[in-house]
Amino acid sequence: MTLATRRESASHHLLPGSLCTLADGIQAALDRACRTTAGIRLADWRVLAVLEAEGTVSAGAVARRAGMEPPRVTRAITRLRERGLIWRRTDPADHRVARLGLTAAGQECLDTLHGLDSDAPERLLGGLSETQRQAISLLLARLGETAPER
Repeated sequence: MTLATRRESASHHLLPGSLCTLADGIQAALDRACRTTAGIRLADWRVLAVLEAEGTVSAGAVARRAGMEPPRVTRAITRLRERGLIWRRTDPADHRVARLGLTAAGQECLDTLHGLDSDAPERLLGGLSETQRQAISLLLARLGETAPER
């Protein structure tokens, strides 16, 4: 095995770790920003964002749409209900199912956080050329297509 082949092989094996490290750093930064800006956690923001996009849905639907584990969604729902940011009602058609929705305060909280959405890409990609940004976008889209379902 040549030195170049070993380097290529090593970088291939480091890619998953590098992606995880990058994702962890981004999540930590977003969580800090959520706590500072709106006093909620990143997981809470994800739940609010699903409710904003989907309307009235079940906790299971939130978990699937947000790509979160059900216990984590349950904890976020509890925190959000305690703060009056979401409501929970029994589905009249199926009393076994509870529906969730945003309150006016929840929408206000999301409105406060929307500025974080627009600033994040520039902070993350600010040092890259347009060509590099396009390449990353294409590669991430491709990875998303080939990634296994959760």
